[in-house]
Amino acid sequence: MKKLIVYFSFTNNNKLLSEHLTAYLDADIFRITEPHKRTDILILMDILFNQTPKINPLAIDWSKYDHTILIAPIYDYAIAHPMKTFIQQEKDNIGNYSFLTLCIGREGQKQKIINQLKIWLGRKPETVEEFLINDLVSPEQIEKIRYGSHYTIKEEEMKTFEPQIKATTALISSASSISV
Repeated sequence: MKKLIVYFSFTNNNKLLSEHLTAYLDADIFRITEPHKRTDILILMDILFNQTPKINPLAIDWSKYDHTILIAPIYDYAIAHPMKTFIQQEKDNIGNYSFLTLCIGREGQKQKIINQLKIWLGRKPETVEEFLINDLVSPEQIEKIRYGSHYTIKEEEMKTFEPQIKATTALISSASSISV
């Protein structure tokens, strides 16, 4: 069966990651969009007030997929809230799943992502992978960027992540074949 990639991307960094995954997986891609343009202020409001923003509906035929790959940025240890909305709306349809993010890594972040997903879906993901912007820029640049949303990945920089993408897609493929 095919894989399903559902992603949210504010700067198109995670869009680029989603597209690169399809070189190694037979997958359909759906993008989470919102009725209104997202801004840094809306992101901050979501974090401060734990808001659930409105998203546009996606027409997904869930019967075609054996594994869902959720991809979204991380803001202050939290999965982007449009992805949270999607998960809350579709949690009964999401079977085997993984979570990937292209972000600035922080100590303890991966475990916090796993904990959020366990709360929202009632079970751990098959895998959680962080593709770190930190691997692309100097420590001085990291301090200037502060948040991953202020750094836009270039296509040629994605080559840095190819070994991790290959390993992650192999892991997802093997997890799906065992679960089926």
